[in-house]
Amino acid sequence: MPLNISSFEVLKSVNVKYYDIHSVSFQDEQLKKEIKNSRVPILLGIGGRTIQEIESAIAFFGKQLKAILVGFQGFPTNLEDVMLSKISALRELFPNLDVGYADHTKYDDKEVVETNIYARLLGAVIFEKHITLSEGDSNRVDYISANNSGKIRKIKERLDFIDDKILFPKEKSLSVSGPELSYRQRELQVVASEDILTGTIITREQVCLRMIDKTGGANNTSEVIGKRVNQDIEKHDIIRIEDLL
Repeated sequence: MPLNISSFEVLKSVNVKYYDIHSVSFQDEQLKKEIKNSRVPILLGIGGRTIQEIESAIAFFGKQLKAILVGFQGFPTNLEDVMLSKISALRELFPNLDVGYADHTKYDDKEVVETNIYARLLGAVIFEKHITLSEGDSNRVDYISANNSGKIRKIKERLDFIDDKILFPKEKSLSVSGPELSYRQRELQVVASEDILTGTIITREQVCLRMIDKTGGANNTSEVIGKRVNQDIEKHDIIRIEDLL
């Protein structure tokens, strides 16, 4: 995150994967031009920025811009002020960009782990956290939002759990799981309301739908009404398609 040309010059000697442009640098045309000329992929902090400003930055950097980061460095940052719903709204507005969350929740806030979970469920895929060896050490300028390794590990574990157990690719999310298929077997089936003898043409009064501990029965009364049975069917037993002529 170079905040001026001098720091950018230092980073040029390092093989960085991304440049993270801070929101305060939105109007630093010289810095933005140098970063653009580097052709290195960009993450863009958008705290306090309007949609028009974001669109202008997207137009300037083009495909070099890979993600925008919601959040701002107000130490500590109150959750309601961040308005995490921006994450899902921005994903809809800019579907070609990843959306991330720059979290600056106070280190001892009860929501310090959960705020990242909320962001992930809203669609954030990149997370910025300040890390420290000693939480609450006021000698650090960012100590209010800096977390120790234990909290970072817990956040990572929770995010991994969400990705493994809750969020799935769209094509998988719309499929039916094995347990769901088993559950489907509880679907109501057509049963006989009375004993039905071989050769009888089934009427509406002779059938009903019930949940029954058997499988293979018809699921819709229209499949059996008006059909002739080819074997005796006992009251409350299911009616199978193969029982009909």
